[in-house]
Amino acid sequence: RIKANLNPINRSRFKSKRIEIYDDIWFAKELKLTNDPFSSSQLIINNKDFKLFNENDKTKIKTKWSSLIFEDKLTVPIGPRNINLDRDYSSRWGLGYDKNKYDGIYLYRNFNTINLDKNNNTQIDLTTKFNIQRGIEGKTKSFSAEDESVLANKIEQDSKFLDFIGFESVITSSFGKWDYILEAETNSIDIDKLEKILEGETYLTKNIYIKKQDNLTRRDDISFFGIYRKETRNGSLGQILVNSAYGVTYDLNKIKLKANNASENKISLGYGRYESSSSNDQNQLIANNRLNLYLKQKNEYSIWKPKSEATLTKEFKYTPNIINQGLYWVIEGNLDFFRYEDGSKQDLFLIKSGPKLIIGEFKNNFFDYTELSIYPRFKFNYGKSPFLFDQVVDKKVIEISLKQRIYKPFALKFSGEINIEDDISDDEKLINETIELSWNRRAYNVSLNYNYDTEAGGLFFKIYSFDFDGLGEKF
Repeated sequence: RIKANLNPINRSRFKSKRIEIYDDIWFAKELKLTNDPFSSSQLIINNKDFKLFNENDKTKIKTKWSSLIFEDKLTVPIGPRNINLDRDYSSRWGLGYDKNKYDGIYLYRNFNTINLDKNNNTQIDLTTKFNIQRGIEGKTKSFSAEDESVLANKIEQDSKFLDFIGFESVITSSFGKWDYILEAETNSIDIDKLEKILEGETYLTKNIYIKKQDNLTRRDDISFFGIYRKETRNGSLGQILVNSAYGVTYDLNKIKLKANNASENKISLGYGRYESSSSNDQNQLIANNRLNLYLKQKNEYSIWKPKSEATLTKEFKYTPNIINQGLYWVIEGNLDFFRYEDGSKQDLFLIKSGPKLIIGEFKNNFFDYTELSIYPRFKFNYGKSPFLFDQVVDKKVIEISLKQRIYKPFALKFSGEINIEDDISDDEKLINETIELSWNRRAYNVSLNYNYDTEAGGLFFKIYSFDFDGLGEKF
């Protein structure tokens, strides 16, 4: 999917010939702003008929027309803007590729956020998807046969006109200290096969404790969840359909930073009812209540750390931050305890450990950055799950990730897992392999990635946020 995240900017520099302020509302016929603290600015946002105001304690921007100016060389129009600075903002038009769900290339269009109440506490975001490749070829392999269940194998068949269009909607709402999220998506609008085209998930969540100190962050949340026809990946088994699920979870997350050690702790307790494929027969749906206790401990130790620049300077053209170079050693251990209504149980102990090496400042033109991590991972389990989606697989794996700076802004990254179990065929030894090509600048990033297992990819654009002191240089 092509996606542009125009995220809120912590600090920005702006200029305009004239700004008029009435009752805390800012007006400007033309206003240029940049997130780049240095000049010449790598990215400038040019806005026509700019208006900034506060509505219900939310800061908003409206423009009649806006454009992105890259390096003073390329101008890309992005049209009228209606932005809530307290939320991430995505591009209006985009292009994506997903072979399994949309039969390949699809076009999508985001609409303006719709407020469902006068206080703007409940909002809905709508996206229309046009399945271009499905429409051109007149064929689809995203559905099982008409008289077969949703678990049956997907077959090639003629696509209908209603299969050329899909929708995605996100409803968010806040009341008191609770937040509600509902996400729903269809890859067709043919209601005759509604159980095969609709998927969604919903959450009602509340933060019950939060603590932030200089070197410690802790957060406790409780969430009620519901899932309908959501696929989840289980290693070499691929995508497994969870036909429905509902329940409650409690999550505790704690991150602690020390001079030579960063640690992460997580405790999660969940109970719910699940309907998914049986581990004995993937074409059979079964339902079972499940209790799960999950414990995680992760430590990253600094073994070697060279001296680096103290602050970011204009010589850093290709990175938004100082690179934390060094040799690190990562140790992670997980415990999972599953108990099922039918008396089944499954206990899992996971351990992975290995080195992570980061060298280079991303400053010079050639090969001035390498990030390599190699983590052997081992799973030990007792018992068996009645479901396929949470059955322990891939017990001996080596996780590999390599990102290499090639030339100036270009970098190439590969990640994947090598299955080293004895009874695995050659075709299944490399799983979850992903490749990414990125164009890196101080003020923004463009990346293209593709996952060979899921046969889905995307082009992503990101504007970085800087927190700098002073007024910056004139631009």
